[in-house]
Amino acid sequence: MEIKNLTYHRNGIGGTGFFSLRYDWKDYSGIERQMLATIERSGEDDGFDYTSCRVIDIDNPDISWRGDSESARIIYQIEKHYEETFQ
Repeated sequence: MEIKNLTYHRNGIGGTGFFSLRYDWKDYSGIERQMLATIERSGEDDGFDYTSCRVIDIDNPDISWRGDSESARIIYQIEKHYEETFQ
C-alpha cells in the first residue's frame, strides 16, 4: 500500500469527523488499484468507528469492497502517517 493523500474532514461545523485516505494498492488478484477509503472518528473514545469504513476503487467505483474487512488496515495506515501529515 502506497499512501498518496491523507486528509481530515468534518460534515459541517459540528458534524462527525472522518479521515479520507487515498492510496495505491495491489489487490488480492495482483491488480494495481487506486483506492479511496473514509472512516469516521468515534465520539465516545476519540478512536475510530470500524463499522463506518468505506472503500472504493477510484477508477472502478462499481466494484464493491468490504470496508469492515479493510478497516483495521486503513486505521493502521492513518495512525502510521498521522504525525507526518498533520504535525
